[in-house]
Amino acid sequence: MGVGEKVFKVLKRVGEATRKAVDKIKKELAYQNEISKTKRALLERFNLKQLRQIAKEEGLPLSYEDPFTGEKIRYSTKGSIVGLLMKNLRLDDVTYYAQKFKVKYIDLLNYLERRKKEIFGEEAVHVEEKLREAPPMKGLKRHRRKKKDKLFEKIVRILKKFDDTEKLRDEDDLRTRLKNRLIGKLGKKATIIENYSLKKINRKIDLVIEQDNKLVAVELKIAKSGQYLSYLSWEVETVRENLTKNVIALIIDIGKNIDLDYFKKSIEKKGARVIILKGSLRKSKRRKRVAIIKI
Repeated sequence: MGVGEKVFKVLKRVGEATRKAVDKIKKELAYQNEISKTKRALLERFNLKQLRQIAKEEGLPLSYEDPFTGEKIRYSTKGSIVGLLMKNLRLDDVTYYAQKFKVKYIDLLNYLERRKKEIFGEEAVHVEEKLREAPPMKGLKRHRRKKKDKLFEKIVRILKKFDDTEKLRDEDDLRTRLKNRLIGKLGKKATIIENYSLKKINRKIDLVIEQDNKLVAVELKIAKSGQYLSYLSWEVETVRENLTKNVIALIIDIGKNIDLDYFKKSIEKKGARVIILKGSLRKSKRRKRVAIIKI
């Protein structure tokens, strides 16, 4: 066999492997598209009240602030809430709620199974299941992501909307303003402690919020330098190890030349939620010393 023939055979095998890989990708994309269509069709069967309840249970706010205009946008129509849930729920999540609210769903799952066989042919039995028919509600175990902590998510939303960051004196000033905002939004049911003392490691936490036996810790930093934010990363890790896993790191960007994205990712790896807000520091007015000479 000549060199030319060997090269031709190698190229032929590579071509066949490439064709099979492309064909497999096409089939998987087609199947994912069918899953998406099934999920939307099932969500359309819920009424508006049920869709709002699902969003509430999932911790998904039905309004947001436009970052450019500052206008408050609401998910008020059935179509807009379906769109929100499409982005945030898997098909098995929607199937769970269909059982909970007694919404018909078996026919859609059966249709999806038929489409899978049409797409993959004989390979269908080997395709990893993307969903399973939900078991009956009695003794139901949901194979889905951990439900979000409502108190934690509520505090995150409050802090994201905090706009009193202009002309801050220092972090003590920031801490006091945030505490007052949280008291106003959470009400009397929540206990908010400023400079919470963690005695076993001899350090203080900026804010600790307790409600219904749940704790959320908030660590604050004005981004004065990279070294300052490196210390915040250690603080977050310490709080998660010694007090609560629910930690929020709030950073005030005062325009210093700091790679905030780097520190955000670093702190998030420690398990905290990071919020970055724009702000500015008030210039301290120091009294000038005047020498008075008496003659």
